Amino acid sequence: MTTSSRLSAYDPEYSGTVMEKVTSIVTGNKLERISDKVKGAKAIYEVIIGEGIGKGLEREVRFPLGKDAVVRVGEVRDKLIHAAGIFGSISEQVAIENIEK
Repeated sequence: MTTSSRLSAYDPEYSGTVMEKVTSIVTGNKLERISDKVKGAKAIYEVIIGEGIGKGLEREVRFPLGKDAVVRVGEVRDKLIHAAGIFGSISEQVAIENIEK
């Protein structure tokens, strides 16, 4: 069985598709690297075991790793705050009555 990263090279059905383009970008090292993979692996390890820079963070569910991830988290946060502001009153209107908050 071939892996998905090599699928387009072996399966002519993927030729000329978006899947082939994505696969060639990922496997062709055409993505700009902005983070150090060794530092990233060390950070992940330390967060998991709760030592070094990860001390006290081992119970956290989300771990945005890298400058690009932090930017993306901020973008998503802003969109969620915007949606909550617009639809918050509608959400309150559909609540079941007489339920304690």
